Amino acid sequence: MNKLCLAVGMSICLGLCGCGDDPDELFMKCKVAETSGEVTQEQLIDMYKAAVDAGSSDAAVYMAYHELTNNNIAGARTYAEKFKKDHPVDYNVINGVYLIGDNLNKENAERGAELLSKAAKTNNVRTYYPLGEYYFKNKDYEKAVVNYELAAKNKDFRARLPLAKIYMENLVPVANRENVFRLIYQEQHDNPGRDSDILLAKCFISGWGTLPNLDKARNLVRKYSSSERDLEAQFLELKIQVMNSSPEISAAGIVKMKDFVRMTNYPDAAYMLYEIYSQGLFGQSKNEKEAVHYVRIAQNYGNTRALSALARIYLDGVGVNKDENEAFSFARRAIEVSPSDDEAAYLIGIMYADGVGTKRDNELAYQYLCQAAEAGNDDALYRKARMIQEGRAPSANENDAPVIYEQLAKKDHPLASYQYGELLFYGLGVTRDVNESVTYLKKAAMNGVSEAKFPLASAYDELGDLENALNWYKTVASTDDINAAEAAARIGDIYYEMHNYAEAEKYFAEAAEKEHVIGTENLGRLYYTQGRYEDALKTFMKISKSSSYAQTFLGIMYERGQGVQKNDVYASEWYDKAVAKGSTDARYLEAQLFMNSKTLPDELKSQVLPLLTENACHGHRESIMFLATTYYPAVGNSEMGYGWLLYGARDYGMADAATMVSRIQISNDYLEKAYEYAKRTCRQ
Repeated sequence: MNKLCLAVGMSICLGLCGCGDDPDELFMKCKVAETSGEVTQEQLIDMYKAAVDAGSSDAAVYMAYHELTNNNIAGARTYAEKFKKDHPVDYNVINGVYLIGDNLNKENAERGAELLSKAAKTNNVRTYYPLGEYYFKNKDYEKAVVNYELAAKNKDFRARLPLAKIYMENLVPVANRENVFRLIYQEQHDNPGRDSDILLAKCFISGWGTLPNLDKARNLVRKYSSSERDLEAQFLELKIQVMNSSPEISAAGIVKMKDFVRMTNYPDAAYMLYEIYSQGLFGQSKNEKEAVHYVRIAQNYGNTRALSALARIYLDGVGVNKDENEAFSFARRAIEVSPSDDEAAYLIGIMYADGVGTKRDNELAYQYLCQAAEAGNDDALYRKARMIQEGRAPSANENDAPVIYEQLAKKDHPLASYQYGELLFYGLGVTRDVNESVTYLKKAAMNGVSEAKFPLASAYDELGDLENALNWYKTVASTDDINAAEAAARIGDIYYEMHNYAEAEKYFAEAAEKEHVIGTENLGRLYYTQGRYEDALKTFMKISKSSSYAQTFLGIMYERGQGVQKNDVYASEWYDKAVAKGSTDARYLEAQLFMNSKTLPDELKSQVLPLLTENACHGHRESIMFLATTYYPAVGNSEMGYGWLLYGARDYGMADAATMVSRIQISNDYLEKAYEYAKRTCRQ
């Protein structure tokens, strides 16, 4: 009896090689042996080889893929020649794998990918892994992931680790890190080895898809860190030490890591030192010079994340001279090397949006910001919302901006909290809610968004919480914020209303120093009401070219001789200037001046009625009452004055005018005629 039959047992080998030599039967015996588990892998391969020798093309297919799995392409092709006619699809798979491995001839590699793709359309599961390898090599990571995932799904577990590496290196966005961690964990359990151990250690170090566990990471890494050639394992062991909760152990780890970089230029270690010094991590002070030094080493020796970091450094001018063109260049290189780098996509997006380092391009800006936002970059999502709000994203729905702001604000994004708080405060695109606006504006202000402080103060002010309003207004007033003068002026108003005139003067003066017109007006008014006419005069004169309020007060002061020699001509000139700027108060006061002055020409009295009538037609209360109670009685036409009283009561809701009308002793018909005359006068 054949020795092979004796080795594998009569129950499965009866008829094999001496017991029978039909190729199909031999192949079936091999399949039975494979599923029974009664033979070793070595014995099974011998059985398949015997079936091939007997002429089984099916066995040849099995052996070809077996050799392929063991990276023996030449052996696989030898077997492929035996089933070229019977199994053309499998033949193309073997040749496709051979061709994509041709690193010297791009056309051959492309032809190989074409053969594999055609075979994949027939649901040949053995095509997925080699196609994944091909696309990975050509940096088409999305297609690589598709094929690796199909391979893993069909139990080609060679795809587990490369698939995990793509996700962990952020070469494509990952939806569920926990699933990737489980993939690595399963591979490490089924086929423990250096690559799976290192990937699993990285997960435990950073908490990637699992809870951080430095002890587990250390146990995995120590198997390999003693090897002088395994720089990655050495780096990871140092990283674990740096992350130690003991400041002394961590500091010692940083010293060792710096020595490690000096001796090896290991890029990932250099990048970690960049992060430490740029952010002030692990007890180290921020050091821009050190940060730039190490990120350059990281970039020069192949760390792709360093490209985005350098883009940011040159964009902000941190530790280097600001260079927007260089920033854009680094960001472009980063996205070319790592298309799913959300930081690079974000930086390119904002540079296109702002026209920084390149020409402004709303379409490209929005495209890159959307890409980064989809990858989970909240800053990119915020800028996307800004573009929508500004009307620079034509394809987007303008109602999306408030939704995005709210979404980010609830995640405590500072700038989004500010934007959403403002929308709530002003009722822009959302239902106005001042109370709710305080929540988000305060969150933004407390997290460094200075622009949020003034609207926050205004919200407290509107709610009547003057203590908080004053505190935030003072915070703004003490800075060079664009609203500093406005804040100081409002503080003065609040103190004035509280009758704290000393504090009111202090802040009105502060607003005036910042050339705030209303603050200066209020300071002049305060001086005037306190009888400090010289101070009032100086204050009003500072803004006399632009402020009708100041011009009106200067007219009053010249008319009354307050702080200056009485001069009705000068008073009239100042009133004229204020009237030219639309001041109804000045028009009213000038009419009174013309009517009562003893030094102005009498012909000016003819202007009294037109001045008062124009004011009255615009609802100026004092002018209406003056016409009704002073002017018309003075010219002997009290009945016409009654018409203006009724006009004020009916058209402008003046309660005092209505009271006076109720006491008038004339017929309703006559009163109505007088009212119609007033109305007709205003329509002319």
